[in-house]
Amino acid sequence: MKTPGRIMFFFAAVLPLSTPALAQDQANGEVAFRVMSYNVGGGAHIPSGPEQIEQIADEIVDCGADIVGITEIDVGAGLHHHRDMVGELGVALAKRNYPMHHYYEPAFQHSGGWAVHAIFSRWAIRESGYTAVKGGKHNTSRWVMGHAGVDVAPGTRVHAFMTHFWPWVEGCEPEIKELFSYPGLFDGPRIIMGDFNMTDDSPYMQIVRDAGFTSSSIAVRGHPTPTVHGQAGVAGPLPLKHQIDYIVGSQDVRFTASYTHYTSISDHWPIVADCVVQRGNAPSEFAGDEKERPRNHRFTDAQLKRDSALELYRNGSYREAAAAMLELEASADTNELKSFYAYSAGMMRQLDGDLRSAVSEYRRTVDSYPEHRWTVTAHQRLAFAFKELAEFERAESEFVEYIGGYLSAIHPAVTTVATKLAIGQIVECRKARGIEASEREVLKEFATPGATTMLSQSCNYWLSLEASRRGDAKAAARYHSLSDLGDEADEPGYLEVVARGYLDLGEKDTAQAVFDRCLRFWSREVDRRVVRARWRKYAEPEDYQTEVFPARDTTADGVISDWRDLPTIGLKDERHFYRTSPGAGGEMGAALKLGWTPSHLHVLLEVTDTLHHCPYGAGEIWRGDSVQVALDPGLEGGSVYDGNDVELGVALTPEGVVSCTFAGEISGCSTSIARPDASHAVYEIAIPLSELGIDGKLATRLGFNILANDADGGERVAWIDLTPGIGERKSPGLYQTLTFVADPPKSPGPG
Repeated sequence: MKTPGRIMFFFAAVLPLSTPALAQDQANGEVAFRVMSYNVGGGAHIPSGPEQIEQIADEIVDCGADIVGITEIDVGAGLHHHRDMVGELGVALAKRNYPMHHYYEPAFQHSGGWAVHAIFSRWAIRESGYTAVKGGKHNTSRWVMGHAGVDVAPGTRVHAFMTHFWPWVEGCEPEIKELFSYPGLFDGPRIIMGDFNMTDDSPYMQIVRDAGFTSSSIAVRGHPTPTVHGQAGVAGPLPLKHQIDYIVGSQDVRFTASYTHYTSISDHWPIVADCVVQRGNAPSEFAGDEKERPRNHRFTDAQLKRDSALELYRNGSYREAAAAMLELEASADTNELKSFYAYSAGMMRQLDGDLRSAVSEYRRTVDSYPEHRWTVTAHQRLAFAFKELAEFERAESEFVEYIGGYLSAIHPAVTTVATKLAIGQIVECRKARGIEASEREVLKEFATPGATTMLSQSCNYWLSLEASRRGDAKAAARYHSLSDLGDEADEPGYLEVVARGYLDLGEKDTAQAVFDRCLRFWSREVDRRVVRARWRKYAEPEDYQTEVFPARDTTADGVISDWRDLPTIGLKDERHFYRTSPGAGGEMGAALKLGWTPSHLHVLLEVTDTLHHCPYGAGEIWRGDSVQVALDPGLEGGSVYDGNDVELGVALTPEGVVSCTFAGEISGCSTSIARPDASHAVYEIAIPLSELGIDGKLATRLGFNILANDADGGERVAWIDLTPGIGERKSPGLYQTLTFVADPPKSPGPG
């Protein structure tokens, strides 16, 4: 293996198993194995329990795959009750006497968890890792390529990669090139699987070819293999004839077979390829049996007949494929299968260019099998077909049927694009009929007050979401109260706005309940601190207001008697703490005093800490025992520093007191650090107000925060702060607002 560059390695999700795969030893010292790539999103995202996971496991076993790449499968997502769907798939395979090792890498955050790319292997995964890049117009898309190194035979390592692109995002060529440079860090045969979301004639696929990779479909068949049949695409039904899922191999991988496996689980069909590589390209870590394993052992006569129908489709014989689908419908033993074949017959007619016959088949599907999910997809195809035939009123009616059916039969999670897609199409149909209407007006039309249909609730949800995005929290809460969608509409940012809306409407209990739902989406405590602080500052703003009294005209000299008349702010309870592990930081505590003069803001922080340790230089003192002070002179708030925000740090090191600036520019601060005994450190800082662009006078207001780090003899393990917003992320919007007042307190505050 060549030396990897900026790569993140992740081993925790690799499942150790003892049962090896049984690769076939070929002539001329070659080894053959089977690879499968499958976007299961349209199946695994249907939150109806583990049924879809079981069906996906059946597909893997049916195909006799040795290495499988899975995209759009969730781990920890609230939509699926925080299930580990990768682990569930591993269990389902083991139950079928088909155990596989697995590894996954997080692709994008989804419903409080992650949609992940997973790699399953019949052999042990010897090495694993991933690289991620950001891109797109706003640099917000996160694209990932994961890697698993697998020994398919003694001394024969294959590097399998899994990825997923969104190439319609503007300017993504650099990101695709960067991801495709990652496999170049490894020697030997390399296979990349995934949903590329690009057709073979796309200029983006040229990037793949330029990186030295060949599509299995082109290598074996000489043309692309269709892999999508369509449910709810972003802009319409997915293209029926196109390949967007691929298995591509480096020059030392030879493909001997490549085909699409016919399945009704997802809106993608898995693509399967048989691969051959030369034996003996790596040190041997193999400990398995190399006898030939029977393949496709679960195929029944019906499954083989179904695959024959798909072969007609792959070869472009659409009329014959339609007839084959009708034969399969007649012999199917369940209405679910019958509806699938009826829908598929219509799809073949549409591919053949006979749109009227396709409409007839879709209509027959709707009339004959009204309670099945393929009927919903038939409604969508009917809607687009009527739109293409300029029968706009009928198209609108089918779009309405599609939304209701989609939400009730396919995907109750209304955050899906299905509702938005259909509403947009209805607007277009009305405009074609000379009726002007906006999407908001159509949403309001179907958002019937008091209605309990999924359609009405979904439209109310989208109206609520739209209100939250334009900052109208009260409207967001009112529409939210009409949606009654439970956890299925949960998105953390949206719920935060809705909670504020309920608070503004005086419904405190509901506001807190919605916020508690929001909080569940943040699994890391370091993130939950920020979210909780943001909520407290909105719900209890008075707790974030601090009066600063006049201080004696003093400098930072370690003499704390000058501070005896000023109140103390105790930082002792757990809401002021962040610990990297339970018990980290021990009994650490802090007490803060603030004062002002016309020239300075004076800060004194007394820290309780039994072990002082900070061997670091300026710029890295935060890693040891130290103090960080952040100031927002303009009170602009926000979630990042702006041009006038300042953050400075001070620490007692073996070289003495060290101070530095982490953000902004400031000079002339006076600092002292005293150690009155072995368990206390006293930090005294005088900050010149002129450096902050502030005149020291009555009623001066500025944002302020302070944090004390604890290293416990090593790296930082805990900190204590006035509010979150320094240690987790830089969030001036969470800081206390200091106000300079004239009269000193009548008596010292509690110590």
